[in-house]
Amino acid sequence: MSPGELEAHMRALIHREKLDDFDRLLAPRELDEVPLVSRYKHIDSLASLSAIQKSNVLAIWAARHLIEVVAHVEPRRRSNTAVMVSITRWEDLDDLVPEPALPNFWICTDKKRDLGAFRLTAGHSARAQLVMEWLRDGGMDKKLAVYESLAQAQKAGRIYIALRGDSTIGDLVEPYD
Repeated sequence: MSPGELEAHMRALIHREKLDDFDRLLAPRELDEVPLVSRYKHIDSLASLSAIQKSNVLAIWAARHLIEVVAHVEPRRRSNTAVMVSITRWEDLDDLVPEPALPNFWICTDKKRDLGAFRLTAGHSARAQLVMEWLRDGGMDKKLAVYESLAQAQKAGRIYIALRGDSTIGDLVEPYD
């Protein structure tokens, strides 16, 4: 698949999943993770890639779209909204028939209500470093940062991608030591 074909496919996927409907995506709600891909058949065109390569492609495209999503957060709601990409289902990479880890749009429109003690720390796990490598290879490491939940850092569960300097998550990030 050529880069142009991949871009057309991924833009069509974002549209099919209604992730370009920013009013709907950012409507007030409880904390939610909206998947980039709701059905594996939507990424059949990536069949020639390994599960890890699919994970890479999906993470890069979710990260690219994240920049657009964050730009659509209304200024009056920025202080109480948080938007990131969360990458989940890492265990699927180790299945007998591996499937990709999947990116989601992690959206909270009421931080005071939903996040309590939730905090992020810079990603240092092997998975976080892998995601940072993907972002670097995609030329996005200067715009985006990789985090882990402080509570999950030892388990390396979800890996989060956020826009560097984004005010919607600034109060969630633990200061560097």
